[in-house]
Amino acid sequence: QRCFREDLYYRLKVIPIHLSPLRERRKDIPLLTNYFISRLNTEFDKQIRGISDEACELLSRYPWPGNVRELRNVIERTIILGDGDRILARHLPAEIRNAERGARVSGLRATSPRLTQDGIDLEQLELSLIRQSLELTGGNQVRAAELLGLGRDALRYRMKKHGLSQMFRRRSAQSGNRRRYCDSVAVRSGAAVSGGATVA
Repeated sequence: QRCFREDLYYRLKVIPIHLSPLRERRKDIPLLTNYFISRLNTEFDKQIRGISDEACELLSRYPWPGNVRELRNVIERTIILGDGDRILARHLPAEIRNAERGARVSGLRATSPRLTQDGIDLEQLELSLIRQSLELTGGNQVRAAELLGLGRDALRYRMKKHGLSQMFRRRSAQSGNRRRYCDSVAVRSGAAVSGGATVA
C-alpha cells in the first residue's frame, strides 16, 4: 500500500527471513503444541500432561489459516475450558474436529460421477461406495459409516438391502479364524522353543 517509508524499509531489511505457513510445516505442530501446553500450564497454573494421539492427528490435518497464533489460541482455549489432565479430541473446536470430514466431502464432490443423457444407476453407485468403504476399513462398520457420512444403523440397512451383510460377516469370521490359527501356531512355537526343541 506504500504507507511505509521506502528508505526506512530498506534500512531495516538486513536479513530477510521467509517462514512457511504452518500448513506446510505439519511436523512442527506436535512440537509447538507441547511447547504451548508447557508454557500455558505455567501461565494458568494448570497440570495438563499432554495431548492424545487422536487430538494431535486432528491438529496435524487442520490447514491453520491463522498459522501459529491460531494454534496457540486453540491450545489456550482447550486448557482453560477442558476437563481432565490431557487434551482429547472432544476438547478441540468443532471446525478442527470436522475438518477431515469436510475434506472428504470436497474430495467426493471433485470426483463424483457426472450425470449424462444416459442417466445413472443410483443403486449401483450406492452399492459401489458401500463396498469401497467396507474394504477400506477392513469391514469395520463404524468407520465405514463415518466415511460415508452415515449412522451405523443406516449403513446396516443399506448393507442388508444390497446383500452385503452376509458377505462381510463371512469375511470377518474367516479373518478371525486366521488370527486364532496364527496365535495358536505362535503359542506352540514358543512352547517348543522353551522346551529345547528346534522349530523349522
